[in-house]
Amino acid sequence: MIQLILYRSGEDFLDLGDLCVELVHEFEARDLERLRFKIAVDDPATQLDYLKVGNEVRLTRNESTVFEGVIYERRISQREKVEVDVTAYTHLIKYERHVVYRSYPTGTKAGEIIRDLASLEEGVDTSNVDDGDELLAPWEIENQTALKIMRSVARGVNYWLRMKPNKVLYFKPKEAGSPVATIEESKCLSARYSEDRWELKNRVIYVGANGEVLADVSEGDGDLPVIVHDPFLTSKDEAERRANIRLALNREYGRELEILMHLEDFESLGVDLGDIVSVNLPKIGVEDDLAVLGVEYMFGVKPRVRLHIGGRHQLFEEFLVESIGNDVAARFGKTISSAEETSTLVRSLNAAVKIQADAKTVRLVNKPPLLLENPENVILDGDGYASLISGSTSGSFEFSCLPSELFTRWLRIHYDYEIGDGEVRVDLMRVDDSAIAQDIPKDYEFEYLPRQAGWWTEGNASEWGISGGSLADSRNAAVSYWSIEAVRADSVMRIYYPKNRDAGWDLSRF
Repeated sequence: MIQLILYRSGEDFLDLGDLCVELVHEFEARDLERLRFKIAVDDPATQLDYLKVGNEVRLTRNESTVFEGVIYERRISQREKVEVDVTAYTHLIKYERHVVYRSYPTGTKAGEIIRDLASLEEGVDTSNVDDGDELLAPWEIENQTALKIMRSVARGVNYWLRMKPNKVLYFKPKEAGSPVATIEESKCLSARYSEDRWELKNRVIYVGANGEVLADVSEGDGDLPVIVHDPFLTSKDEAERRANIRLALNREYGRELEILMHLEDFESLGVDLGDIVSVNLPKIGVEDDLAVLGVEYMFGVKPRVRLHIGGRHQLFEEFLVESIGNDVAARFGKTISSAEETSTLVRSLNAAVKIQADAKTVRLVNKPPLLLENPENVILDGDGYASLISGSTSGSFEFSCLPSELFTRWLRIHYDYEIGDGEVRVDLMRVDDSAIAQDIPKDYEFEYLPRQAGWWTEGNASEWGISGGSLADSRNAAVSYWSIEAVRADSVMRIYYPKNRDAGWDLSRF
C-alpha cells in the first residue's frame, strides 16, 4: 500500500496517494535522492495548496516511511484534468541554501567535515556518519554551497550520502555486502540491459614519481584500463587505495539494467534504494550483485514497478567534474610522503598568496523558493515567492546572511517585486536591529568613506591644507596610483582635509 502524504503546515496534511498517476523514487547522479510524482487533482482549490514549493512530503510503503523531504519544483498543466508534476528531494537539499567558507587542515577526517556542515541545519541526527579517510592536504573552501562540498566529500571516499526519514544523515562506505534479495527471470516481466564499453573501465593503473607503476587493480577481464599519472605520488599503499576507489566509482558507469515486475513481486523482495540485490538473468548475460538506484511505480489495473539497477551512464556534468577538477580519489587518504608533503606546502602557500592578492565579488542570492525569516502574515506562493496570506493587508519577513572571515565590505543590494495595488518597503538593518538605511531603492549602493581606495589622494593635493610645510601630488604610491607628498619646513607640520576644514559629512550614516 502506497501513501503519499503532503504537509501544508505543522500537522496539517493530506494523503494524495489515490490521485497519484506516476511515481518515481530514485537517486539523481547516484547520490541525491529524489521523488518525482504526478497528481491528477480533483479539487484544485484545496489540493494545490498542499503541493506548493517548500512544503514537506512523505512516502510510505506498507506503513514504512521510505522518503521524507521537501517539494523543490512543481509544474501545473490542464487538459481534461488539472495535473501537477512535482519534484521533491530529501532534506539534504536544504544544504544548498548554505554558502560556506571553510578551511580544513591536513588530517581532517571526511566524517568530521560532514558533521561540521550538517550542523548548519537543526535536528539532524549524525550518529550514522562514519569518520572515513583523512585529508591529504589543506582544503580551502570559498563561496561554495554546503551541499556541493558534502557531495564532493562522499564521492572522494566513495561513501553513500543520504538523508533518511526523521532527518537521519547516513554517511557509510559503498560496500557491496550481502544481497538482501534475489531477482530471477520468474519475477521479471521484461528486462533491458545497456552497456557502454568505453565508459566501463574495469582496470585502474596509478603511475607515480619517476614513472613507477605504484598500483594496478582490476576486476573481471581487466581489458578496459584507465591510467592516472601523479608525479608527486610515492606511496604504493596510498596509490592502491586511490585505485580501488576509482575502480569502485567506475563500476557505477557504463551499464544500466532496467527490470519491469509486478508491484506485489517487488514488495515481496523488501528492498529499498541503495540495497544490494543478486541479479540472475543469464539470457541477457547479467549475473552479478548490483545496487538498486531507482524505483518507478506505474499505477493502473495491474500496478507494476520498474527498477533501475547496477549503474547509470556517466552524466555530462560528472564528466566535467572529473576533467576540469582534480583526481576525485586523491583528496582523502591515510599517509603522505615527504615529497607529497612538500608539494602540499607549496600549494598551501600559493593558495594563501592568491587569497591575499585576489579580490573576489561574491553574490548571495535568495532565489525561489525564498528563505523567509521571522515571517508575519507572509507565506510562499506556488512559485516560491513571498506573498501576503489571504485576508491580510500588511506583512513582513527578514533575510539575513553572515559574511565569511575573508569579508571586507558590502557593495550593493538588489531586490524586485510585483507591487499590485499595494506598496513595498525595504529596510537595511544591522544585526543589533539598528538601521543602516530605510526604504532603500531596488538597486542600493552602500556608502563608504572614502568611497574607494585612493579617493582622497588621487591628484588632489590642492584640496588639502597644510601648516609648517608644502604639499604636492606624487605618483609614488602604495595603495593607488597617486599619493600626497608632504615636505616639512618647520619643527611641526600639520596636514588636514579639506582645506577649509569643513567637510560637511554626516558620519552617522557610516
